[in-house]
Amino acid sequence: FWLKCWSGKFARLHCCVLVIAVMAFRLSRRLLQNNLHVLKDAATYEQLKMTSPKMLVGWFSAHFSSASKMYESQFDAMAKSYPQYTFFKCDVDSAPTVAYDAEVDDAPMVVMMPVGLKEDGTHYDKSDWQMVKAPTCKYDKLIPDAKAVIDGYKFKGGEDLSARGPWKFDPLTGGTLPPHQTY
Repeated sequence: FWLKCWSGKFARLHCCVLVIAVMAFRLSRRLLQNNLHVLKDAATYEQLKMTSPKMLVGWFSAHFSSASKMYESQFDAMAKSYPQYTFFKCDVDSAPTVAYDAEVDDAPMVVMMPVGLKEDGTHYDKSDWQMVKAPTCKYDKLIPDAKAVIDGYKFKGGEDLSARGPWKFDPLTGGTLPPHQTY
């Protein structure tokens, strides 16, 4: 009797219900953590640069990288421990222009992009960005090193985010620059 039930429509229905439940759980997890975004295109990245109050922290991974998959959960935990910053995950193959703008050359890699005001009231610019990658394949050092870099940044509050304009294309590098930065 049980074999007959599992071998027909009941088995397919059970599998569909299970898949929907798993997808709903994943969606609810993403919605609960609103400072972590998954980037699929450059437009979302540009929007985050304009609306993030202090800093963007990016996890750049690749679908073929087993280290990216192994340490992604540690990045998620780091995002939860810094709710004042905006975190995002980006697959370098899904959004290559984002990876190019962040000067990513390894996967996994964490890039810290301060976009707020320094303690002295001046703006952070692209030269203040820091990239952390695993030294000689020691991927267990990646997240602790990134946390140390994040803790080193100091910010001054009070920036008017509505006054922050879109970033400009930089013909020298092919990337983008903050509206206040020129060369």
